[in-house]
Amino acid sequence: MRLLPIILIILAPVISRGQAFWFGARGGALFNNAPSGIPDDYFKNVEGGTGWLAGATASVEIKPWLQIGIGFDRVERNFSYESPLRFKSGDAIYSNRYEANSRATSGYVFANYRYAMKRSFAYAGLHFGDYQALGDPITAYRSDKPDSGFHAGSSGFSPGPFMGAQAGYGYCLGSSWYLQAEVAARYRPQAGMFVLTENAKGQIDHVGRNTSFMYYPVVLSINYRLHTGRHKPIDIPKAETPEEEPETKEEQ
Repeated sequence: MRLLPIILIILAPVISRGQAFWFGARGGALFNNAPSGIPDDYFKNVEGGTGWLAGATASVEIKPWLQIGIGFDRVERNFSYESPLRFKSGDAIYSNRYEANSRATSGYVFANYRYAMKRSFAYAGLHFGDYQALGDPITAYRSDKPDSGFHAGSSGFSPGPFMGAQAGYGYCLGSSWYLQAEVAARYRPQAGMFVLTENAKGQIDHVGRNTSFMYYPVVLSINYRLHTGRHKPIDIPKAETPEEEPETKEEQ
């Protein structure tokens, strides 16, 4: 996440001219979290589950129509996949299915174009950030015995950049408080991952493969707007005109 403070330093002269600062807390759900691009000989029947995120943002309103800021999210993604190998147990043929629970922190910068209305606004924008993997525990179970789960290790996602876009709607609750609803898409074009699979003897192997993934956050947030007063009209008092002194007769 070293890139984020560098971007903010570059934008500092613009930020200093902002007409309002925004501070928010957010949380929501993630959808379609499955990685892609892994060959079928390691990865079959991939399914993306739902996840969640929670985080905070700080931004500056440069103009009524332009907002830029920085955010941090704690992210948890869920997905599952099946091994291509088949095993025989008595008369049953089974494979192992893996359920992954991927945790990370995401730091990002964003910019939104806003369309203001009477007590609300709509917005759309772009964001760019860094995905920092924290841990990826995986549970496996036999496909013919879903209750036979056992710990199988970690998928080991690598950190890396992501990009995305968002759109949303904000409503003024009164005073300086706003409630916002947002949908977004985030894409990691390149992510290293250790896929868990079995060899012919049924022993689990960790195989390194490149993958990509995309997920869709749906978020609610509460935000506080702090006006800087830079664009408020200021009444400048008129200078007082001194009263003329009465003329006095010259002494004779």
